[in-house]
Amino acid sequence: MTTFNWGEFLKQWSKTIIASPYAEHFNMPLDAVKAEWLGFPGASEAQIADTEKRFGVTLPTSYREFLKTSNGWRHTGTYIERILPVEEIHWVRDTHFEEITETVKIYLASMSDFPPDEDGVDYKHLPDALVIAAPSDEHELFLLNPKVIAPDGEWQAWAFAHWIPGIAPCNSFRELLESQYEGVIQETQQEAGRIAPDDSPQVVASKLPNLISELEKKATSYRAAAGMPIGADTAEGLQEVADRLRALQSADQAILRESLLALAEELEEKHTRIQEEVRKTYPTEDLMNMLTGITSPEDAAAKSAQMWQHIANNSKGNGYAQAAGIIRYFVK
Repeated sequence: MTTFNWGEFLKQWSKTIIASPYAEHFNMPLDAVKAEWLGFPGASEAQIADTEKRFGVTLPTSYREFLKTSNGWRHTGTYIERILPVEEIHWVRDTHFEEITETVKIYLASMSDFPPDEDGVDYKHLPDALVIAAPSDEHELFLLNPKVIAPDGEWQAWAFAHWIPGIAPCNSFRELLESQYEGVIQETQQEAGRIAPDDSPQVVASKLPNLISELEKKATSYRAAAGMPIGADTAEGLQEVADRLRALQSADQAILRESLLALAEELEEKHTRIQEEVRKTYPTEDLMNMLTGITSPEDAAAKSAQMWQHIANNSKGNGYAQAAGIIRYFVK
């Protein structure tokens, strides 16, 4: 097996993030920027062995090699703010409940009831997963699942966030980080594909396929989570908008930008109407109010069914709302 060069990979990742359009928002230490290194000194074998002894496991090889290169990490992209040093990792079940966001609390309480999805994620494993990245403002976690171990000793790795339909699994920690790095590259390329205020009508038309592709990728991710309450209907809403945009490709280029903004406004109004109808047939407080004041796992479990019913009823509207947000992001 070819040895993976973690030092080279992480150095390139550092350079890519520092040069990205989002770097100014990351509040990175000046010395890290100057050194083009977002990592830390590597962990010793003794540090890693102490953690393995504490948990009674042998950590997967790719994760161990990462830790030896850098014991933790700053900013994997626009969401994860910190990969934890080996001394701070912990099981989901041992997470101090007050340390995680309200949204994550409900997801953790309710996801164990979901059936396994087509990507091979068994949500019953969630409490036994190892938290290796700290919660951020976007509520994303990186988890390692010791219940699914490949013949080479690698654990299934998960990216978990409230805005991901389900859990995005990878076959190893290395694969997880490579996918995150690819995400940074894609986001940088996506920035170049956005419609700028001074773009000519011809340039606006040439960038429309980027927008359609983004909507269809999002719809595909929700179809993959069709077993969840937010899956199929949200995908349907997103795909409907992608099809409407495809029809716009033959429209008058001179008014294309205005047509896109008008569509975003129409979708937002649709979403609002659906929300109003849902509240008539399924009275509930605002979703964010549901997510406040949770004091224990038992409280989160009690509220989870109500939250998922609300989301299921509103899921096609959620597709419209997400599509409107994507359009507004693309049209500067």
